[in-house]
Amino acid sequence: MLTTIKNKIINIEPEGVLADARDQDLDVTAIEDFRQMAPHYDRIESMMDYYRSSYTNTSILGGLTTGIGGFMTSVTFASIDTASMGLQLYRLSQRFAILNGFDGSDPLQHDKIMNIYFTALGLNAVAQATLKSQLLKAHEVAGSGRTSNSIVLRLIVNMGKLVGKNLSSKSAGRLVPIVGGIAGASLNYAFARKTSDAMKKAYKRAYFEEWQ
Repeated sequence: MLTTIKNKIINIEPEGVLADARDQDLDVTAIEDFRQMAPHYDRIESMMDYYRSSYTNTSILGGLTTGIGGFMTSVTFASIDTASMGLQLYRLSQRFAILNGFDGSDPLQHDKIMNIYFTALGLNAVAQATLKSQLLKAHEVAGSGRTSNSIVLRLIVNMGKLVGKNLSSKSAGRLVPIVGGIAGASLNYAFARKTSDAMKKAYKRAYFEEWQ
């Protein structure tokens, strides 16, 4: 039961993205079908923008909630907020991957997905190499999805905290009630826009390099 819950927290269901794509008149029934959709890539971009908007709105709400309570709320929930943003960005990455024809169950494509995710987070090459090594070991040791999912979730939380430290110097306004809410929402909005924009551009570039 716990394994199923963790899997649902970390991973999105491809069928949901496929169904959304069919609503946009894209003739797709499997992930690989997106690879033939270059003539309709404007629709893929529109869907990425839709998913970006949802991610951004969630991030704004998290920043508002964290900042508006003042000092104690910020101290208590700041790391949760950044970890949540890291997880939401990971799920956004999966949606973008599917829309661009990349299947996370393929090891090589999974590696590309993770590279794009790490880069969007703004992690340097050393941090990326370390995290990729940890993920690789997780998959090798796991033997099943259970251990792997647990480690992936823990890594994402830790990445969120790492990103949170990088943002901490800009977060002083969160310590002031009301004003802190506005500052927190603004900070999260800027981060969400920057990361999702970088991710969108990276997937578009990867799509035309890989499939066309």
